[in-house]
Amino acid sequence: SFSPSPRFAFPADINDDGKDAIVMLRNVSEANSVRMIVRGDDGDEIPSELEQFLDSDNGYQVGAGGDVDGDGKDEIVIMRDNNIRVYTQPDRNASRSDYALQTNSYAIHIGDLDKNGFTIGPRFSTSISSIEETLQIGTTGNTNNFEIRNETTNVPISYQIGVENNPSWLSVTPRFGNTPGVISYTANAIGLEPGTYTTRIVLTSDNQTVVNQPYYISVKLTVTPATFETNPSSLGFNFLSTSAPTTRTQTINLFGAAGVRFSVGIAPFPTVQAAAVAEPGKVISGYTDDAGNVVVTGKNGQEVVLIDAQAEAIPWLSVTPERGTVSAILTVSMYPSKMVEDVGRAYIVIIGDERTGTPPDNVRLVPVTALRANHQLYVPWIDR
Repeated sequence: SFSPSPRFAFPADINDDGKDAIVMLRNVSEANSVRMIVRGDDGDEIPSELEQFLDSDNGYQVGAGGDVDGDGKDEIVIMRDNNIRVYTQPDRNASRSDYALQTNSYAIHIGDLDKNGFTIGPRFSTSISSIEETLQIGTTGNTNNFEIRNETTNVPISYQIGVENNPSWLSVTPRFGNTPGVISYTANAIGLEPGTYTTRIVLTSDNQTVVNQPYYISVKLTVTPATFETNPSSLGFNFLSTSAPTTRTQTINLFGAAGVRFSVGIAPFPTVQAAAVAEPGKVISGYTDDAGNVVVTGKNGQEVVLIDAQAEAIPWLSVTPERGTVSAILTVSMYPSKMVEDVGRAYIVIIGDERTGTPPDNVRLVPVTALRANHQLYVPWIDR
């Protein structure tokens, strides 16, 4: 069963096996919900990508199945008030052709009106029907390829390639050629905000006998904030009160999206705890001010400038560099001679640039603990 239930259904023998698949159309309120569903006796023979979101206004209300290209297999045809959409090879994928026509939006039938059958002409076919990529802000994806063929015969047909609205985030080459051809495409998220971006690659031909032009390949790019992480996620320093007060050092590796800028500060443990929400260590806000200082904001609105205050607040701890770009290595130095208490606790606060999102998503905390012991206890070694 489906919820909500389909409002219109029709049969289509998409595999020419004598068994009809059922194509169902339904109205849904969410933009990212499936509006077209295809089911049959053998689910493995129905491409999953035929589950289509369609248009967000539930405009496609009717459809029909029929062999519109004479290949012996039914195509899926759906209609709305201003468009007729033909899924040209539903036995393999969701490749489609759209025909911008004004319709009455409720009556569609498929038939061989002239009784002469179908005259086979050249047809575009591609190895993919859609492209989906997810990239972090400021990054460029891998270059990928797809093939263009004349699925009717081996006779080459010319093609030209365009991209709707020519967005800066998608490049396609070459822009013209003859079938069979290989097309390369690359998506990038440079200068984009987090969100979803869509367009279509459009294939046309100088050969007017190509029956399914323009031919479309849908493209969807999801842009996410850039990520950066720390390794290790915490540091600990242990030393004896009787040992020489030599400086101890450890390192923190920063890795993630290349080129992310960061600023580093040191916060006293109570300061960060005061800025925590629900769980210890999660600051309510953090940012880099105009002077480049790392600032932590507490839940009551108090602000602490960490870089300027770190020497006075945490005299036994320092970190370098205070600014840089990912990937980077931070050197954390601990000074036993400046420890007043036997136990010292602090946070190293790392704040990423605008590519990494808004607080607290752009903040990383590395807790640091220093322990001064008066003596050691040795555990006996037991050999079995």
